[in-house]
Amino acid sequence: MRSSFGKILSSVMITGAVAAGSIVAAAPARAGDPCLDIAFTCRGAEPFWSFTTGSDAEGREVVRFSDPENPDDQESPLVIEGCVEQGAPNDFELTTEAPLDLIASIVGQSCTEPSGETTDFSVMVSFKQGAQTATPREVTGKGCCVREK
Repeated sequence: MRSSFGKILSSVMITGAVAAGSIVAAAPARAGDPCLDIAFTCRGAEPFWSFTTGSDAEGREVVRFSDPENPDDQESPLVIEGCVEQGAPNDFELTTEAPLDLIASIVGQSCTEPSGETTDFSVMVSFKQGAQTATPREVTGKGCCVREK
């Protein structure tokens, strides 16, 4: 026999699952694909890095990542498959595979860049700095993002 607490908990879990499903269904993702078609440009300092999200010529979701530790980072950023997924209603998560192993948490909140410019999103990142070198190392940092139109 189920306790009253068990019935309430079960009801809350079902309601939460239905609500979560509603949020996911409302997101502009392709059927069966958790990746969102959202473009961000993000950058940070200490360590210095920048990335943009978007699609490549074949329609794959990619990240173009520049890291001064990589050779030719300005002319040839590292282009790697990456997926922007919905977090909370105005928060996003971005991940990539090796060699970059980028994890970025993009949060919808005001962010002031070193130049004094204000953006609508902040970001916390973890990645392998110098991913295209013989001695990459795991680093973390923060920065600001702009959501592209």
